[in-house]
Amino acid sequence: MKKLNILIQIFALSTFILSISIAQSEINFEKYSVKDGLSSSVVNSICQDSYGFLWIGTENGLNRFDGYNFKVYKHNPSDSTSIPGDNISSIIEDHDGNIWIAGFDAVAKFDRSTNKFISYSIEKYYSEPTNVTSIMEDSQNRIWIATNIFGIQLIDEHNKRFLIVGKTDNKINREWGNVCSITETNKGEIFAADYGQSSSLDSIRTQQGLYTFNEKNKTFELKNRLPKNISTSISNFVEDDFGNLWFSSNNKSQIFNFNPATNQIKSVALSIPSQSVITITTIFKDNDGYLWIGTTSGLIKYNPVSNKSVYYLNDNTNPNSISSNQVASIYQDSFGQLWIGTLDGGLNKVDLGKQPIHSYKLPHDKMRPIAIDAVSCITTSPDNDDVIWIGTMGNGLYSFNRKNGSFMFFRYDKNNKQSISGNNIFALTWDNSGNLWAATDSSLTKINVKTNEATRYLENLSGLDDGYLSANEIISDKTGKLWLATLHGVDIFI
Repeated sequence: MKKLNILIQIFALSTFILSISIAQSEINFEKYSVKDGLSSSVVNSICQDSYGFLWIGTENGLNRFDGYNFKVYKHNPSDSTSIPGDNISSIIEDHDGNIWIAGFDAVAKFDRSTNKFISYSIEKYYSEPTNVTSIMEDSQNRIWIATNIFGIQLIDEHNKRFLIVGKTDNKINREWGNVCSITETNKGEIFAADYGQSSSLDSIRTQQGLYTFNEKNKTFELKNRLPKNISTSISNFVEDDFGNLWFSSNNKSQIFNFNPATNQIKSVALSIPSQSVITITTIFKDNDGYLWIGTTSGLIKYNPVSNKSVYYLNDNTNPNSISSNQVASIYQDSFGQLWIGTLDGGLNKVDLGKQPIHSYKLPHDKMRPIAIDAVSCITTSPDNDDVIWIGTMGNGLYSFNRKNGSFMFFRYDKNNKQSISGNNIFALTWDNSGNLWAATDSSLTKINVKTNEATRYLENLSGLDDGYLSANEIISDKTGKLWLATLHGVDIFI
């Protein structure tokens, strides 16, 4: 075959390789606000129940969302069966399908049959309001709460109250500090993190550390002391696919990995834009194993295997960006959709199953035969998915490299028999040897994409009825024959 003289022009897009990618439109954020019926723009917690309803805890009431409308529950001082408080920090559904809510000085169970709330008391050393930071049901169907002053507490269902669970390293039960999270691992171990900060009314400073519950003694035992560089409260726990627990100190741009098997805590510094100062508010693991990290300066998607991150920021010029950079809560529903609550921008929904649509314009060079971008067929190389071959009606054949963003074009030249046979490309296919075949309105062209060598076939078209190819489709069979679907029927090229 002869060397194909190709008219080529490269259109390269500039790329910058950073330790973290800042993505403004990789995923689309659908927004819900007070205008849509949400009771507040501050969304602290999200949970989906077994009926498919989404329950949303805000600073101004509890919301039930059916996908179309919000039903709001608020505290009524004259009704003891109303929700006990409007500032909701945590929501779960128990094994019986009951909704539990926790918040500022309040814990309650929602009775679906009566549409009423049953309030539970919290044990206290003294009469100071406390924030219930987390609520959990374990594998034994026990309900636990974590508080910022009065430690970890376990339900006493008979008396409709919660009681403080002590530590084995303390002489008195009151030596709990600020506990922001409690979780149960897949192996059935219950962990809690005590930051150790005492309240303003308590001179005792408790020991910072990760604690695990001893089922035999019914107390919490110190598992590991927290790193010294943790200087404020701990975010929620997240267990990854390898059994490690992830958490953060909310004033640091780093997260921590605790391996229960080795009892080691390792810190992982997040790669963030140098000008950003972040406060981590929450961590969530999705179904694919990615960690989504909510901060007061944007949303981070972190891959714990590759240690790479993607940063999502609000962009007022982009309606598909996240509604606010102040992320407070993250949840994934049974459909795989991600819900993100913010501190001032309401609720966001992301369908992770939907890939974003990227629009690419063909290069407008001076030698384009026509100005219209009429794409007739597309194919990718069997050996290289990064290169896309594009046939057009009037502008010949293009190849597009997705990695570097460059285009290459092949055009018909009446003075060059080694150019492609026409600029109207009706169909593309690959043969068993990895050659690309292009059907134009006048003949077939075979291109060796590795060497850019080409050969024309059927130029005289003596075997066709009217001398016009018009192949709408081409396929290559196992024997190397080409089957052409034309206006005249099916033709076989051997």
